[in-house]
Amino acid sequence: MASRKAFNAMGNFPVKTVNASEGTLTRYTSSVSPRGGVNEGAAVYSVPIVKGDLVVLVAEDTVNRVTVAKAVPGNDTMDSVHGMAVSDPQGIDNTTVSGATPIDSLQRRVDVAFFGIGIIELEANGAIVVGNGIEFSESEQNVIGDSGAAADNGDMMALSLGADGTLVSVLVGFSGYQPAD
Repeated sequence: MASRKAFNAMGNFPVKTVNASEGTLTRYTSSVSPRGGVNEGAAVYSVPIVKGDLVVLVAEDTVNRVTVAKAVPGNDTMDSVHGMAVSDPQGIDNTTVSGATPIDSLQRRVDVAFFGIGIIELEANGAIVVGNGIEFSESEQNVIGDSGAAADNGDMMALSLGADGTLVSVLVGFSGYQPAD
């Protein structure tokens, strides 16, 4: 539990507000309050993110949108943790029906301290995959391409999907690759 209090020292890491992928949403029915009003039913996510949780990047289908999910112990997501939630997710979704997963535009937003030195945006010269290392173009200024492999410690890593001519969020000096095996 002590690690959950460590978020207050995360000011040295770059913080970015991103989408929170928290699984399916379950809505509980509303009830009548003692004064005759209607109490809104609770909405619960299947894999909620809370302040202090370790998070991983989620493959995205929208250019330059960064999305994270809770790192779940017991699977390979713990080998490459990308950051820590430094706030509780914010946002209200009154549209998603119970048992469904919110679409991207309805996902809550969370502040994440990413494990690296800084975040910059650079132009892509082709398709770039979330989580892959990036390389600078040898023929163009401030243009990047996909290295074709997952980022390793010290690498520059794509935080968002990129297409030719679009801006891509890039984490400089990624330091979250810690395989337990």
